[in-house]
Amino acid sequence: MIPFNDQSEAYYVSAVLNSSIIRLAIASYTYELRQETHITRYITIPKFDTNNSLHRDISALSSKAHLLASKYYDGGDMKAYEELSKVEDEIDRRVAQLYNIDDEELKEIKRCLAMLEGEEMEVEGTIETSLPMPEIFIDNPVLYKDSPQELELSVANPYDKPLENVKIKFELCGISYDEVLDKVLGTHQLKIKIPLDRLDVGEYRAKVSMEYLLEGSDSKIEKEIPVYVKESAESLVKRGGLEDLLGDLE
Repeated sequence: MIPFNDQSEAYYVSAVLNSSIIRLAIASYTYELRQETHITRYITIPKFDTNNSLHRDISALSSKAHLLASKYYDGGDMKAYEELSKVEDEIDRRVAQLYNIDDEELKEIKRCLAMLEGEEMEVEGTIETSLPMPEIFIDNPVLYKDSPQELELSVANPYDKPLENVKIKFELCGISYDEVLDKVLGTHQLKIKIPLDRLDVGEYRAKVSMEYLLEGSDSKIEKEIPVYVKESAESLVKRGGLEDLLGDLE
């Protein structure tokens, strides 16, 4: 969505935008889960310099992260998932250097981001032992009245074994959707058409559930996911303030 002539620069910008630091900054001025090009008007990103070793390192890490993510999300490669987590942590550390953020500040940033994303917090002094779990989520929780109303629902299986007999239920303002999948490996996407006249501009809560079998054991996920309807994709509201926050760090 953002044009580049240089692949290394594209990877560099991608890494910065996907770092915990910038994701928290975005969350501080918008409730939208979807990153769009307008965020570059509010986030100051130091211009890519091929002579800067830190910029080159961030770009190389980003390229590696893209390859690992493809292996994990498309092929369910758990070794790639574990390596990807390490690479993402390293990207956070390098981007922190870019903005002169120390280790303690970075730790607090990641803690705040985890809270915003609804993750369980690690208790101080304990060792984190949680394993990745199957997940169901909405890729595009922000819809626009002047665009086709179609939600993209994704099921992600982090294991190298298939989820079987996957039963998905979706409810939003009287709109119901049911789907049964024989098995899911990697990521599977479903598209749900929303009638244009059913939702006005505002915030809604979609009820989503997924039942599945994994190696003979039954499991179920139930959650509510916020969905936002806006008037127009062309009339994004400027909320401002982050340029003042990050502008002097360039």
